[in-house]
Amino acid sequence: MSGSAPVHGRGKHFTRKHALSKETVELVMKHISSFKSRSSHYSINKTKKTYLPEDLSVFKMYNMFKEKYLICKISYDSYKDIFNKKI
Repeated sequence: MSGSAPVHGRGKHFTRKHALSKETVELVMKHISSFKSRSSHYSINKTKKTYLPEDLSVFKMYNMFKEKYLICKISYDSYKDIFNKKI
C-alpha cells in the first residue's frame, strides 16, 4: 500500500475511431473560406467576425461540400463546429 489514490484513466484514450482526419478538417476549412463573407457595418469595435450573405447558410454550404467531396464523410454537426470554431 503506497498511500495514494489510483490514477483514473477516464478521457485518456487515443483510439478515437470517429475522429476527423487533419485532411478532412483542412478540406472543410478551405471550402468555407472559398465563400465571400462580409464584416458587420454595425460594429463599433474592430472584430474578426464575418457574416455570410443573406442567401447562404451553413446548411447550404454543408450540402455543397457533400456534393463536391463525395468520399469525405463528415456530419453536419462537425461541419458546423469547424465553421464556428476554426474560421
